[in-house]
Amino acid sequence: MPVTLGGEEKKYYHEKKKGLFFSTAGSDYGDIFCSVLTGVKHFFNTINAEFDINESILLKNCDYIDTIPSDILESCHMLGKKYSI
Repeated sequence: MPVTLGGEEKKYYHEKKKGLFFSTAGSDYGDIFCSVLTGVKHFFNTINAEFDINESILLKNCDYIDTIPSDILESCHMLGKKYSI
């Protein structure tokens, strides 16, 4: 976006950031993350970050589990490797 400072136009470009979302819920009904995902989508849009819901980690029914399932841990690991610097 061009910005004029002291009569001189300067262009500032920022590389788009990547937004990742990890969330848990104690309950297990179908659309438990629906509202929060809408808010998160708008938050990342506000800070100019890409957000792909398919790369979110959403773990429901946590009140009844003792450990994090291995597929969730593997997904976290894969996202970390994919987006680490």
